[in-house]
Amino acid sequence: MLFRKSVIASFIIAPLSIIIERYLTPIIIAIVLSGIQAGTVTLESTIWLIVLYGFLQIISQLVGYRLNLYAMWSVQIKGAREVYRESYEKLSKNSLNFYSDNFAGALVSKVTKFGTAFVTFWFMMIFQVLFIVTSILATVIGIAFMIWQYALILLILVVVFTITAYLGTRFMRPRQKERSKAYTRISAQLADSISNMFAVKIDSGEMREKQRLEKSLDNMVEKEFYVRKGIISISSIYTAILVFMRIVTLVVAIWAVQEGIADAAIVYLCITYTFNLLQEVWNISNVMRDLYQIVGDSEEMLDILDQDIDIKDKTKKAIKVSEGALELKNVSFTHANDNHALFENFQLSVKPGQRIGVVGVSGAGKTTLTKLLLRFVDPTSGSVMIDGQNIARYTQASVHDAIAYVPQEPLLFHRSISENIGYGRPDATQEEIENAARQANALSFISSLPDGFDTLVGERGVKLSGGQRQRVAIARAILKDAPVLVLDEATSALDSESEKLIQDALQKLMKGRTSIVIAHRLSTIANLDRIIVLENGKIIEDGTHAKLLKQDKVYAMLWAHQSGGFIEE
Repeated sequence: MLFRKSVIASFIIAPLSIIIERYLTPIIIAIVLSGIQAGTVTLESTIWLIVLYGFLQIISQLVGYRLNLYAMWSVQIKGAREVYRESYEKLSKNSLNFYSDNFAGALVSKVTKFGTAFVTFWFMMIFQVLFIVTSILATVIGIAFMIWQYALILLILVVVFTITAYLGTRFMRPRQKERSKAYTRISAQLADSISNMFAVKIDSGEMREKQRLEKSLDNMVEKEFYVRKGIISISSIYTAILVFMRIVTLVVAIWAVQEGIADAAIVYLCITYTFNLLQEVWNISNVMRDLYQIVGDSEEMLDILDQDIDIKDKTKKAIKVSEGALELKNVSFTHANDNHALFENFQLSVKPGQRIGVVGVSGAGKTTLTKLLLRFVDPTSGSVMIDGQNIARYTQASVHDAIAYVPQEPLLFHRSISENIGYGRPDATQEEIENAARQANALSFISSLPDGFDTLVGERGVKLSGGQRQRVAIARAILKDAPVLVLDEATSALDSESEKLIQDALQKLMKGRTSIVIAHRLSTIANLDRIIVLENGKIIEDGTHAKLLKQDKVYAMLWAHQSGGFIEE
């Protein structure tokens, strides 16, 4: 724990400050009162006692409080950093299936609430729990030396209040958990709607989205009021107990004076210590309520942190790829929640530098094939090999380093064009980035932008056209210069003129590299070394474009039925 010293400092400074301020300084006043009552106090001794009183107040209020505050801030700030870092690290290790099942906005909300809960927890521990424990111990021990019967009564009442507060927070926990889920649902819905605002507007869905949001907001209001009503109910019980404790204090004070058990000084100390205690006893309920709120806010993220990662690195060894030979040996794969295997004893061998096209209607297994190659999923059985090495035995990062991947939907960050192109090679120079852009036919449009390569592309590249986004993505793959290239409909977003220019760049890029090209536009793969046709997870045809046309089977039919260069499904 990076902040261990700060935690220890807080746990020492906080109790000392409380004892000095609330329990030692009242003794000085009690001494003065006792001296006045006995007629033994002098002006000089009174002055010195007042000076001592002021000194102790300065030590506790100025020095102690500020040191404690600094220590707490250190714990909160450094701890929050670790919470966010570890949360992101765990999230980043999850497979793509995890992200398919979770809203990005909801995940961000869970991480944010988890970080906030951590900060709140340490504030509660240092400025509430420590104060409560110190006050209870100091009050009961201090009063026990003066009127032990009263100290025993106080202790019993504190225990009764604590048990009541515990039961009250147990009663509140389900309500707070439901409230936390309601807020998470709102965050997820807002993120989903805002990130798809183009679809919302093009289909006139503003009112529908607003109505969906209003349902979630109504649910949030309902859960919030449910929590608040519960707080009012249990707070009434807490207040009754505290009022009873105050009455007991006054009764005992009057009794002690009447019976001659205590003088004015003792009574003053007992009342002062008791009211210090009551101030903190009320906080017991707040602490327990806050604790359950913290648990509620943290629970969703803690569940994620406790989840097993489905795609794990079994070793820290990095794969070394030079030639780029690919082989899928006896691969079987079944999607989650599906009883039927998509691939069953699937076999595919690709020679180093060979360029193959993959064709098939939706559901044939093309996308799953790329996920297996990239190890976004693991096969149920069998192995995926690169240069004779089973990729499951090496780190995922090293496997991804060996493959340049251009998906159908370009993956762009809300960063500059330079940062997006250079993402696969962080050490690339600006000259190399510009050269990659030139090869991808992106330099002309980038140069025409006011900020050139420093232009921010917007979230998911929304400021660029579809063709521009795809050319930036292709430039990234060119710059990465990996031995294996996977193109998943990489030219689908391009107009005819851009496609022709980029086809030339891709031909150069694929030369000497093992390339897997998935396409519906058959013209993009007609000149490749080899084409395979997938159907229901099986290779039903395998050969060159000319060979497959001569066979006059599925591929020939798809070629004949093309409309505008696309497969009609």
